[in-house]
Amino acid sequence: MEPRGLYDKYIVQKANGETTDPDARYFVLRLDTDVHARRAAHAYIASVWKANPALAGGLASLLAGLPSLVEAACGHTVPIGETVLLRPDLCRLCLTCYAKFQDGTAPKEEA
Repeated sequence: MEPRGLYDKYIVQKANGETTDPDARYFVLRLDTDVHARRAAHAYIASVWKANPALAGGLASLLAGLPSLVEAACGHTVPIGETVLLRPDLCRLCLTCYAKFQDGTAPKEEA
């Protein structure tokens, strides 16, 4: 599936129930599974550190508590705990692709 690019995927609401500015624009980052989102969050921490150290520290703590991400041989970026090491000298597959590999539903390599 081809990446879609930038599009409206989420509806943002304030946690306290107040209305949001109808002209505001938000960009949501998913930190648990997206290595690029994590890089952006690290850049934000560096940028906001002097202006709002509590926010920077809270975001740094949040990132520190997330599992490490790895890019598996199947091309998926997943937490390392959600991979299977096929052989120490070979590669890792994510659990979804490993299950397909095990049950024979993985796509066959073209000759």
